[in-house]
Amino acid sequence: MTRPKIAIVVSLTALAVVLAGCNRMAERPPSDLTVMTYNLYIGTELAGLFAITDPALLLAEVDRMYRNVEASDVPGRLAAIAKLVKEERPHLIGLQEVSVIRHQANPEFNFREVLMSALEAEGLNYKVAAEVENAVIELFGSGVTDYDLILARSDVEVSRATSATYMTLLPLQLPIPGGDIKVKRGYAAVDATVGGVTYRVVNTHLETTLEALPEAQKQAMQAIRGAQARELVGSLSEEELPVILLGDFNTPAPAGPAYQLLLAAGYMDAWQQDAAGSGNTCCQAADLRNEMSELYMRIDQIFVKGVKLRESASIRTATVGDKPEDRLATGQWPSDHAGVVAHLPVE
Repeated sequence: MTRPKIAIVVSLTALAVVLAGCNRMAERPPSDLTVMTYNLYIGTELAGLFAITDPALLLAEVDRMYRNVEASDVPGRLAAIAKLVKEERPHLIGLQEVSVIRHQANPEFNFREVLMSALEAEGLNYKVAAEVENAVIELFGSGVTDYDLILARSDVEVSRATSATYMTLLPLQLPIPGGDIKVKRGYAAVDATVGGVTYRVVNTHLETTLEALPEAQKQAMQAIRGAQARELVGSLSEEELPVILLGDFNTPAPAGPAYQLLLAAGYMDAWQQDAAGSGNTCCQAADLRNEMSELYMRIDQIFVKGVKLRESASIRTATVGDKPEDRLATGQWPSDHAGVVAHLPVE
């Protein structure tokens, strides 16, 4: 008599699991287009590099920054982000600060390679659909190269991949010969077909504001960011496909000037307030070890223009990587930013 009872319990348990799975699937209709944006975080602050006036101190600063990146646990953080991707399974992902960190005496950190391996380890199949190379800084045989990428799920058809560097760039100076540099920023774009509809998907990372700088310089950086936003809008002004714009725009919603510029150009912020939080996406402590989340502004955003949505359904959005359970075993957050996911109920 005992064994049949156990069999019945197991069968009922299995049925409950199946039904729970069906309920989760019902929460995300197959016609939804799911997109994500995530700033991976280089693992250190760069501002200190450009605050140095004595060239003798540069090498020590380069070493310090590399140690910060190493201490940030790049493999662990990107593995955690891969798990978040698995939970959401977006069709397309816009990634910022996909860095390559080189040091004259230590191993290289290649964020792209580490993340793609982590996604594969989770049983996911994504491909790099478009990319843009941003800042390149080389000092004493060490350096950093920054990229923005668009990843597409393997079942998404992609074409017409392009990239561009903004004309308006931030000038910075290092106290060495040839130390005048301009911090490159740009955008990557690709056509992506999901459910028989083709979208123009664009990913960008607009100029930041270094809070440690004097107010006049912060205002100048804000002006550069606004000029880059205008360039971006202008480059897409003749686009006939519906546009999905992903990125770290470094302009806080709802009052940021560049944010307002995008709204004025006809882009709709996809964010819909959810019950789980405020939607703030920046920023955790530089070492990522703050126990309580310190996110205080929403600068990572998803905009849409010309995307046809079902009248009877609502956009669903959420932040990811900002819950206590998302932290690594070390106590670190996956990034100094939260990611943003939008489920778009497209026609």
